[in-house]
Amino acid sequence: MKIWLLLLLLAAGPARAGFRLEEAFADLSKAAAEAAKKEKKRRIFPLATVPSLPGDAALPAAFDAPLAELRDAALSAVSVDIAGRTWSVGAVPDAEYDDFFLVVTSGGERLLAALAPLKRFLSNGGVVVSGEDGPVLRLNARISLLHPINGTSVVAVDAAGGLKTRDSFTVGELVEALKSKGRGFKAGGVELHLFVLPEAAEGGSALSGERSIFLTRFDGMKSKGCALRESALAPDVAVRVAAYGRMLVLLKTADDRLLIRDAGPAPAR
Repeated sequence: MKIWLLLLLLAAGPARAGFRLEEAFADLSKAAAEAAKKEKKRRIFPLATVPSLPGDAALPAAFDAPLAELRDAALSAVSVDIAGRTWSVGAVPDAEYDDFFLVVTSGGERLLAALAPLKRFLSNGGVVVSGEDGPVLRLNARISLLHPINGTSVVAVDAAGGLKTRDSFTVGELVEALKSKGRGFKAGGVELHLFVLPEAAEGGSALSGERSIFLTRFDGMKSKGCALRESALAPDVAVRVAAYGRMLVLLKTADDRLLIRDAGPAPAR
C-alpha cells in the first residue's frame, strides 16, 4: 500500500491514543531526508540486474577474464614496512555497500578498520588498526590541495612505538596499484576497471566470505564505484546492468570466467 494512502486511511478513522497525523508526516519527511542525504554521500552504487535479451549473446565481448585471477587481488594493492613487518594494504566494502573497510595483512594476520568518517584520517588520532593485543598501525592522511591525488600521502606508523617506524604511500600510487590488480576495459569509450572484492562482515570484525564485483571509473576526485554481489550471477545465465551510462551484459560461465558485453547506451531514467 502506498504510504500516502495509508496515512489518509488513518486520518479518516477514529483517533488512536498516541497517534498524530502531523507527527506521522514529520517522521516520514525525516526518513526521506536522511535517505536522500545518505544517497548523496554514497561511494558505492549497487547494481540492479534485469534479464538479458535474445541478441545479447551475439555482441562481442568487451571483457573476458578468469574470476580466480581477480578474486581478492586488490587486498594487496600497496605495502608498508612497519616495525620489521611488511603489511599489505587494501580495502573492502561492507555488505550494504555503505562504505569501505581498510584491510591490512601480514603473514596469516588480517585486520580490518572502518574508514568512515574519512575526517578521521586528518585527525591526530588517525585510523587505528587493532589486533587481539591492541593497536598495531595508525594511518593519517597528509592532504595536498595543489595535487590532491599524486601529492596526498597516507602515513603509517607503529601504533605501539609511535613515530619510531613509519612508511607512506601517495594516493596516486594507490590508484595505479589498484589498476594493476584489476582488469581494465572500455565500454562506449568509457574506461572502466573491474575488481572482485571480499566483503566485510557486520561490524568489520573479519571478512564475511561473500564477494562483490566492482566496476570502477577512475576520474581523480570524481572516481566512482558500482557493485554487484558475485553470488547474484548464476552460471551461464546472462544478466543486464546499467552502469556509467552503458547497458552491460554480464555472464559468469560454468568454467568460472566473467564475460562482459557492451549493449549500448543505458535507457534514460
